[in-house]
Amino acid sequence: MNRRTALLLVDVQRDFLEAPGLFPPRLLLLERWNALIAGCRGQGISVFHARTVVRADGSNRMPHWQRNNDNRCVEGTAGALPPEGLETSADEAVYEKTFYSAFSNSRLDDDFRKSGIETLLIAGVHTQSCVQATVLDAYERGYQVTLVTDAVGSYAPHHADLTMRHLAGRACRCATVSELFPEISSGAGQSHRSQQISTWPSAFLNGEWTGAKNSKLWEMHDPCDWGRTTGFVPVANKQDATTAARRCSEALGRWSSANQGDRLRILDAWRANLERLRQNYVGLIVREVAKPKTEAEAEIDFALALLRETLKSAQVGVVEEITSGVRVAYRPRGVIAIITPWNNPLAIPVGKLAPALSYGNTVVWKPALQSPALVRLMMDSLTEAGLPANCVNVIFGDAQTARDLLDSPDLAAVSFTGSEEAGREIAVRCSLKGLSLQAELGGNNAALVAEDADIRKAAADLARAVFSFSGQRCTAPRRIIVLEKVFEVFCEEFTAAVKALKIGDPSDCDTHLGPLISKERQARMAQWLRAALKDGARLLAGGGVPEGLDKGCWFEPTVLADVPADSFLMQEETFGPLAVLTKARDFEHGLELCNGVRQGLRAICYTGLQSRINRFADAAQAGIIHLNQAVTCIHAEAPFLGWKASGIGLPEHGRWDKDFYTRTQTVYEDRWL
Repeated sequence: MNRRTALLLVDVQRDFLEAPGLFPPRLLLLERWNALIAGCRGQGISVFHARTVVRADGSNRMPHWQRNNDNRCVEGTAGALPPEGLETSADEAVYEKTFYSAFSNSRLDDDFRKSGIETLLIAGVHTQSCVQATVLDAYERGYQVTLVTDAVGSYAPHHADLTMRHLAGRACRCATVSELFPEISSGAGQSHRSQQISTWPSAFLNGEWTGAKNSKLWEMHDPCDWGRTTGFVPVANKQDATTAARRCSEALGRWSSANQGDRLRILDAWRANLERLRQNYVGLIVREVAKPKTEAEAEIDFALALLRETLKSAQVGVVEEITSGVRVAYRPRGVIAIITPWNNPLAIPVGKLAPALSYGNTVVWKPALQSPALVRLMMDSLTEAGLPANCVNVIFGDAQTARDLLDSPDLAAVSFTGSEEAGREIAVRCSLKGLSLQAELGGNNAALVAEDADIRKAAADLARAVFSFSGQRCTAPRRIIVLEKVFEVFCEEFTAAVKALKIGDPSDCDTHLGPLISKERQARMAQWLRAALKDGARLLAGGGVPEGLDKGCWFEPTVLADVPADSFLMQEETFGPLAVLTKARDFEHGLELCNGVRQGLRAICYTGLQSRINRFADAAQAGIIHLNQAVTCIHAEAPFLGWKASGIGLPEHGRWDKDFYTRTQTVYEDRWL
């Protein structure tokens, strides 16, 4: 990028940001806009602002605003201004508009021409309307356009995803803030490349690892000491993704027609390899993602339990007789794309790979970039177990790599675990191609504590559960709802339990909290905390970087009270070491608060009354219910999937895996012959 490039921000105004249903949420958009603006200003890229401004008498309102009596962005009101922290610099121009496109103000195009602008970075709201109109008008006028896809927002996210998909490759190219300005997103302390630092292979194809060829390299850092670079991971390109899927398709016939017993024997040999190399896996989980050792041990235990359950469930067979002359056959779906996150780098992939393979599918696996050594050990152990080439191919990559993989014509289904934002985009892409999708999209989990509960026990249990792996779990409780009669007592007990948790070296068996995964997440926690305190939240514990741990991505376990029910921290998954305590008038009000969010993965209740236990289990809107326990306990034979925005498609694990990884075929046979 150079001085012929400009950033154009569209409708970054308070009234639009305060509208209900905005996605991504307001604070995430503000964070990304701040990073985007900082990157542009740091490189001398001009920043321009286009804003909707309505006259005080409303005479220039758009017709549908007049019909709906919509009075947003009126001149002279606070709603027409940018949000705090995104104020316009003195040398940045502002262009008022009435209709969708920023180019409806002709002065904008004139000023771009005078400044010699040739390339535009476009961000803002709303993707499917004003942003789209601006991109199309810029394209028509001959500008090279880049749509900053994670810095645009909409109240209709599915429509927005379709819009971005249509615009990409036609009127614009797409990029994220981190792709445009990696030095901003990665945080300070980046080190120079060294010949002594490993560069990992970019893919596993044809049963062997392949080196990087002109690939973009993603720089790995030690979360305990961010200034230490630990390796470079090549980001696979579109050709890599397409090739991986095509070769899986070519191997499908041989693998799917293999004897079920032979497939299970290979998976059992893999199980034996995992058990034999147990300590190697534990060490890599601790080293690469800084998960405390006791939790890394628990992760491999769960991975093995999932694998053993697959071996048991798949033995039931792939043909069932309903009655004489009627049987159901379970056929492989085909090539499955599996996309997994960094926080459970072993258990989640095992829980997907094992059932996919057991039922005769082949797999393209795109793991998170943070654990390349673990992925390599897993694939080497699968190969050693006897898995034929191209039954599982691996491509390392980022969000664009996942998009390239989903564009492959060879896929039949997708299993995804990750953020709600990414899951929604994947859902749109799968819908357009008719692909089956199974997606676990995180949780904003609540725990309801009644006055008849054992308060001290509940507080201690919740402290461990909330801050396990520094809150970087989809199943971690984040909102603790306490009946008002015992609210202050619970606050004291919970705060004391939190302060007793040990922060430190993840390889120490006594450590409860290690660092966060990145400087970006550490900065995000600090930003969210500042915003909450400014809005009147009460800080009960934590709130900063632990003393003596300033080199890494550490953040103290933080407890807040008096946070409004409609605030960001109550409504969104923070995925970090932060708990929000809120007061409920009575048990029914507590249930209402528990259900009053978009997500529905897990809900917890502490009470000694059976009537309340029954009421909570019946009324809580979540796929997983825990009663009088909060430390995550997920059984390998039980279904795992959230309700509402936390899940899409069929559950994972146990006998439910067959429902997703196979297609049913009913066979009627006339037996008179």
